Amino acid sequence: MDFKTIGMKITGILGMLLILWLFSLGQVMAQKTTSQTKSFLSELKSGNTDGLALHFGSFILLNIDNEQKVVSRSQAKLQLAAFFENHPADQVVLFKSGIDDNQEYFIYYYHTKGTKWRIYLLLATQESEKKIIQLDMVKKQE
Repeated sequence: MDFKTIGMKITGILGMLLILWLFSLGQVMAQKTTSQTKSFLSELKSGNTDGLALHFGSFILLNIDNEQKVVSRSQAKLQLAAFFENHPADQVVLFKSGIDDNQEYFIYYYHTKGTKWRIYLLLATQESEKKIIQLDMVKKQE
Protein backbone atom coordinates (compact mmCIF):
# COMPACT_ATOMS: atom_id res chain seq x y z
CA MET A 1 0.00 0.00 0.00
CA ASP A 2 1.37 3.44 -0.88
CA PHE A 3 1.29 6.59 1.25
CA LYS A 4 -1.48 8.19 -0.84
CA THR A 5 -3.84 5.25 -0.19
CA ILE A 6 -3.00 5.21 3.52
CA GLY A 7 -3.54 9.00 3.71
CA MET A 8 -6.95 8.68 2.01
CA LYS A 9 -8.03 5.93 4.45
CA ILE A 10 -6.89 7.97 7.47
CA THR A 11 -8.71 11.05 6.13
CA GLY A 12 -11.86 8.99 5.64
CA ILE A 13 -11.67 7.57 9.16
CA LEU A 14 -11.04 11.02 10.67
CA GLY A 15 -13.98 12.42 8.67
CA MET A 16 -16.28 9.71 10.00
CA LEU A 17 -15.08 10.30 13.57
CA LEU A 18 -15.73 14.03 13.17
CA ILE A 19 -19.26 13.38 11.89
CA LEU A 20 -19.97 10.99 14.78
CA TRP A 21 -18.61 13.50 17.31
CA LEU A 22 -20.72 16.34 15.87
CA PHE A 23 -23.81 14.11 15.91
CA SER A 24 -23.23 13.12 19.56
CA LEU A 25 -22.64 16.76 20.50
CA GLY A 26 -25.99 17.64 18.92
CA GLN A 27 -27.65 14.85 20.90
CA VAL A 28 -26.18 16.15 24.18
CA MET A 29 -27.33 19.71 23.42
CA ALA A 30 -30.82 18.46 22.54
CA GLN A 31 -30.99 16.43 25.78
CA LYS A 32 -29.94 19.48 27.81
CA THR A 33 -32.58 21.63 26.08
CA THR A 34 -35.19 18.95 26.68
CA SER A 35 -34.31 18.70 30.37
CA GLN A 36 -34.40 22.51 30.67
CA THR A 37 -37.78 22.59 28.94
CA LYS A 38 -39.17 20.00 31.37
CA SER A 39 -37.60 21.82 34.32
CA PHE A 40 -39.04 25.20 33.31
CA LEU A 41 -42.44 23.65 32.64
CA SER A 42 -42.48 21.96 36.05
CA GLU A 43 -41.31 25.09 37.88
CA LEU A 44 -43.90 27.28 36.16
CA LYS A 45 -46.71 24.80 36.87
CA SER A 46 -45.83 24.55 40.55
CA GLY A 47 -44.86 28.20 41.04
CA ASN A 48 -41.41 27.04 42.18
CA THR A 49 -39.52 30.34 42.27
CA ASP A 50 -36.52 28.73 44.00
CA GLY A 51 -36.08 26.28 41.13
CA LEU A 52 -36.65 28.92 38.48
CA ALA A 53 -34.22 31.35 40.16
CA LEU A 54 -31.44 28.76 39.86
CA HIS A 55 -31.52 29.47 36.11
CA PHE A 56 -31.38 33.29 36.44
CA GLY A 57 -28.36 35.36 35.61
CA SER A 58 -27.13 37.86 38.21
CA PHE A 59 -29.57 40.39 36.81
CA ILE A 60 -32.64 39.79 34.72
CA LEU A 61 -34.90 41.93 32.56
CA LEU A 62 -38.28 41.20 34.14
CA ASN A 63 -41.58 42.21 32.55
CA ILE A 64 -44.74 41.32 34.46
CA ASP A 65 -47.94 42.65 32.90
CA ASN A 66 -46.09 45.37 30.96
CA GLU A 67 -44.11 46.62 33.97
CA GLN A 68 -40.57 46.16 32.75
CA LYS A 69 -37.39 46.61 34.82
CA VAL A 70 -33.94 45.18 35.39
CA VAL A 71 -33.82 43.40 38.75
CA SER A 72 -31.44 41.19 40.69
CA ARG A 73 -31.98 37.45 40.97
CA SER A 74 -33.44 37.82 44.49
CA GLN A 75 -35.76 40.68 43.48
CA ALA A 76 -37.02 38.66 40.52
CA LYS A 77 -37.64 35.70 42.79
CA LEU A 78 -39.76 37.82 45.17
CA GLN A 79 -41.80 39.38 42.35
CA LEU A 80 -42.43 35.99 40.74
CA ALA A 81 -43.49 34.52 44.09
CA ALA A 82 -46.11 37.27 44.39
CA PHE A 83 -47.27 36.59 40.81
CA PHE A 84 -47.59 32.83 41.37
CA GLU A 85 -49.42 33.39 44.66
CA ASN A 86 -51.98 35.66 42.95
CA HIS A 87 -52.15 33.63 39.74
CA PRO A 88 -51.71 29.90 40.46
CA ALA A 89 -51.36 27.82 37.32
CA ASP A 90 -54.26 25.76 36.00
CA GLN A 91 -52.26 24.71 32.94
CA VAL A 92 -48.88 25.55 31.40
CA VAL A 93 -48.09 24.64 27.80
CA LEU A 94 -44.84 25.02 25.86
CA PHE A 95 -45.78 26.86 22.68
CA LYS A 96 -42.41 27.33 21.01
CA SER A 97 -38.68 27.14 21.67
CA GLY A 98 -35.57 27.67 19.64
CA ILE A 99 -32.03 28.93 19.36
CA ASP A 100 -31.10 32.17 17.63
CA ASP A 101 -27.72 33.97 17.71
CA ASN A 102 -26.34 31.84 20.59
CA GLN A 103 -29.42 32.65 22.65
CA GLU A 104 -32.14 30.19 23.48
CA TYR A 105 -35.79 31.05 24.00
CA PHE A 106 -38.93 29.38 25.32
CA ILE A 107 -42.50 30.62 24.95
CA TYR A 108 -45.14 29.18 27.26
CA TYR A 109 -48.86 29.78 27.62
CA TYR A 110 -49.80 30.00 31.28
CA HIS A 111 -53.50 29.52 32.07
CA THR A 112 -54.89 30.71 35.41
CA LYS A 113 -58.41 31.60 36.59
CA GLY A 114 -59.74 32.04 33.07
CA THR A 115 -56.80 34.25 32.07
CA LYS A 116 -54.07 33.32 29.62
CA TRP A 117 -50.54 34.69 29.97
CA ARG A 118 -47.68 34.47 27.49
CA ILE A 119 -44.38 33.70 29.22
CA TYR A 120 -41.17 34.32 27.30
CA LEU A 121 -37.82 33.11 28.67
CA LEU A 122 -34.60 34.24 26.97
CA LEU A 123 -31.37 32.47 27.89
CA ALA A 124 -27.82 33.50 27.09
CA THR A 125 -24.44 32.13 28.10
CA GLN A 126 -23.14 33.67 31.32
CA GLU A 127 -20.24 32.19 33.30
CA SER A 128 -20.14 29.29 30.80
CA GLU A 129 -23.78 28.32 31.52
CA LYS A 130 -27.07 29.17 29.87
CA LYS A 131 -28.90 31.58 32.19
CA ILE A 132 -32.27 33.31 31.94
CA ILE A 133 -31.57 36.96 31.16
CA GLN A 134 -35.11 37.99 30.28
CA LEU A 135 -38.51 36.87 31.52
CA ASP A 136 -41.73 38.37 30.15
CA MET A 137 -45.17 37.54 31.56
CA VAL A 138 -47.80 39.32 29.50
CA LYS A 139 -51.54 38.87 29.79
CA LYS A 140 -53.03 37.74 26.47
CA GLN A 141 -55.96 39.73 25.16
CA GLU A 142 -58.59 37.35 23.80
